[in-house]
Amino acid sequence: MNGFDMIDRDYWITKMSPEQRDWTMYEYLNAIHARLAALESRKWMHRTLSFAGGILGGAGVVVIYWQFFRDLVL
Repeated sequence: MNGFDMIDRDYWITKMSPEQRDWTMYEYLNAIHARLAALESRKWMHRTLSFAGGILGGAGVVVIYWQFFRDLVL
């Protein structure tokens, strides 16, 4: 299961046995857990991208400030 398979409500209610429903729910929860574990293991990437975003945002503010308010400063 890749986590993208969606089951129709009618199929869930009418055609799946309780055991199949339980197994499907288990597989979905396992897929969600695996994805969250993969995201949480990338802490260094999040810190690096946050740092780079701060630098780019700060540079953007300086450029905007310089474009609009340089007459007041000079």
